[in-house]
Formats: sequence, C-alpha cells, structure tokens
Amino acid sequence: MIIFGSRAHYSALGGVENSLRALVQSASQSKKQLLLVCRYALPNESIDKNTLALPANVSVINYSDDTCFSLLRRLVNLFRGGVELPATYRRLFNQHPDAIVIVRHHSHVLAARFAGYRDVRYLVPSWSENQLAVEIDGEHWIKKSQLLIHKKIDGHLQRQAVMVSRIFVFSHSMKQQVLGALPLSLQRLPIKVVKPGIDPNRFYVSSKAEKIQLRAQLKLPTNAVVWLFVGRFVHAKGLHYLLEALKLSPKENILVMVGEGDLEDSINRYIVQNGLQQRVLFFKKSSHVEDFYRACDVFVMSSTYEPLGQTIIEASACGLPIAAFSQASGVTTATHELGLDFAITYADQLKSAELSEAIKRAFNVVNDRVALVNSKRTHELYTWEKLLEDLSI
Repeated sequence: MIIFGSRAHYSALGGVENSLRALVQSASQSKKQLLLVCRYALPNESIDKNTLALPANVSVINYSDDTCFSLLRRLVNLFRGGVELPATYRRLFNQHPDAIVIVRHHSHVLAARFAGYRDVRYLVPSWSENQLAVEIDGEHWIKKSQLLIHKKIDGHLQRQAVMVSRIFVFSHSMKQQVLGALPLSLQRLPIKVVKPGIDPNRFYVSSKAEKIQLRAQLKLPTNAVVWLFVGRFVHAKGLHYLLEALKLSPKENILVMVGEGDLEDSINRYIVQNGLQQRVLFFKKSSHVEDFYRACDVFVMSSTYEPLGQTIIEASACGLPIAAFSQASGVTTATHELGLDFAITYADQLKSAELSEAIKRAFNVVNDRVALVNSKRTHELYTWEKLLEDLSI
C-alpha cells in the first residue's frame, strides 16, 4: 500500500496540491492499494470537486486540522502534528504497518512518525522560513508580527520533520536551503533530488485555430500580445516587477493573472494609479490552467523566491516562451536547474526594465516549430511515473 499525505483537501487548487494529485493519478495505474489522507475542505478554500475527482481505486480519509477549530489544542500537540492527524495515522499503522508513506507537509511527517511509521518519505515543497522571510517584506506591522511567529514555529517543526524522515526535493537549490537550515552536525543528511512530472494530455502546444478558440472562450483580445502569470499573489512572486514591466511595455501588451492572494488589493491600487485597468485581466485559480498557457503568448516568472517553478515546466510543455530573472540578478530560484534554458529568456538584473526587455526578446524568438520542439523536450524530461518510481524505491 502507498499512503499519500496532504494538508489541503484533495480538490484544492495550488502547486503543491496539483503535484500530489498528479502523483496519485499516476499511482492509480498500478496494482497497489492507494490511500490519501487529506484535510476536510475549508469554507474559503479554492476547490473543484467536480473536475478533480479521485481515481476509482483510490480511497480517501479526511481529517480536521486542529488549527481550524482549536489553536490551543494544536499548540499543545505541535510535535506530533496535532491531535486528529496522528490519531488518523495511528489507525492506519495498526492496519497497514508496512505501507509506503509519501507526504508533502511536515505535520504529516510528525504525525506518521508519532503513529509508528519509521520510513516516511517527505517531498519538501519549500523551506517555510525562507519563503515567509520574503513574504514578510513590505507587510504592515500586525501582519509582519503574525508571519514572524509563523516563521519561527513552522521553521522549527520543519527541521524536526526533516531529521526523522527520508528527504526528497525538486531542486539542488532546495537541497541547499534544507541543509543550510540544519545544525552543522546534520549537514551531511542524505537528500535526494527528484524531478516532478507533466501531463501530456493537458499541457501541449495549441494550433492557431485552437488558440483563437481559447481566447474567445476566455474573452482575451485576439490582436494583443498576452503575457501570463500563474501563482499566488504574494511578495515572493515579484509582482511589482511584473506590473512595472507591463507599464514600460507597448500598449498592445496585456497581462493575464491567474491566482489569488494577500496582495490582491495592493495590486489593484497600483493598476488604478498607473492607468492599467484595460491591460490587466484577473482570473481565479483554475483546474483548467492549461487553457491559459495554450491561449497566451509568453509566460512570465517574476519570482524572487521559487523552490522549483512547476509553472515554468507547464508553460514550456505548452510551447510558451518564458521570461524570468536569472541567478545573476540575485534571486533565490531553481529556474536554471530545470534544464529548460532553451525556452527561457533571462533578465540579469533585478529591475522591471530588464524584465520587460526579457519578455520582449522571449516573444520574438519563438515560432511554431520552436514551440513544438520545446514542448517535446520538456515532456521527455518530466514524467510523473519516474517521480513515483523515485519516491517508492
């Protein structure tokens, strides 16, 4: 049996959730018994139960996250992942003590270990202290204080989880972040770098006719140069660089932003103050994000902190040219590690004008033939089947 652990609901929309869902889908093709442990959906959580249904041979156990109904209860039981979660894993351990446990959150590591599992595979999504350090920047003092507390607690718990599990990461950059956060005595801890996958049935190059049809469906202008951003609206995504780059570009360039997050109000203020209302289109998280990749002209990854960049892989698989900041600009991203430099045009300085120029160059170098070649090369590099194999050994 393989047990997959997720802190979000199975149908939640997000990068970490999408990757776990794809792993489960891939595993469902095997003859193994599969079980998913995930949180009940929250009232404000972006989910799509209809589109993102579980495969028929996958069972699911939902649990209530203690944080949602009793913060005190959660704090008292921090080092075992709460109360509800370790109780769930204890029941599973009694029934399936030899199961392979693959999780994407440190609370699941701590809960599974407390329940008795000794071989927990932790696929680290990001190093929370580093991510929160970037997100704290620019926040007001109340929010900053909350994030600092979150950073301190989550950082400590994540270190504890790393020290009692088998660690897998999606990039050497992420590996160095994990090792750098550990005591010197543990900085030789074995960490395996693995690659995520990409679904060839969803992410592929659209024909000209399909692109026109998708733009009509999404109500995008047919004669514009359409930039695409997909992700959370948080400081780590470098959205001020992206919006300033748009302001510096010709008016036929428009920006499609797919996602949501805490910075939505400040983004809207910037748009109004700079007269960009007709040039920025917002869309909520989507279970059909591939439609946006296949309808747009260039993908922009403006992040200053990014442990991997699954969106870059998805964009490249759809044949989109990509613009991003390079390591030379001082950002902490894994973009250069992806093996996709054939599809990426870099901005070597952390400046909006540099990003704007990189976007322009990216758009100008791609044609239909190049898009097809780039897509093929991307699919050869990334498969969910290979990731599942790496995690299950």
